[in-house]
Amino acid sequence: MIGLPEGSEVLNMVNYLENWLKRAVAKDVLSPFFTLERAHRVSSRKPQPGMPVRVVVAKLLHYRDRDTIL
Repeated sequence: MIGLPEGSEVLNMVNYLENWLKRAVAKDVLSPFFTLERAHRVSSRKPQPGMPVRVVVAKLLHYRDRDTIL
């Protein structure tokens, strides 16, 4: 995912992204067992002010939820 503001995840990227996706995508479209296995930002260094934000990579448990989100 591209464009999530730096530091918006506060402490836990997985919990933040799960809640964000549930709000962004209609809850009735996602499976009742929607689970995000892992999520992290790609680069290890925080970018300097004015630089583009880092990309977020996420792995979902069910491929149907992945296809719905895509």
